Amino acid sequence: MHRDGSWLIVTPAGYLNDQAGATLNTVFKTSDLSGIKVVLFDFGETVIVNSQGIACLLDNCDALIEEHQVKIAFCRMPQLVKEAFSLVGLLEMASTHGTEQEARSALGHV
Repeated sequence: MHRDGSWLIVTPAGYLNDQAGATLNTVFKTSDLSGIKVVLFDFGETVIVNSQGIACLLDNCDALIEEHQVKIAFCRMPQLVKEAFSLVGLLEMASTHGTEQEARSALGHV
């Protein structure tokens, strides 16, 4: 995870399961999100997700939107991940993009 101006870039790697989800929970709860306008999840290094990982991500996205009024964006999503996110409504909470650069262009570098 790294900050770039008003953007926070999160790159989950490997298997997004309950352990990775718990790590995300901890990171978001302990991070200073002041000034962040967009949280971009780059799934280019994510191989697979399970239901617990999706549930954690859903909770985090909901909290980020409600508590911090940020925009959520996803990029470099493997097709299987995209299908799973579609089934649970995650794609309704976020904009999806091919790359980080496409996300920045679409969301105006906020």
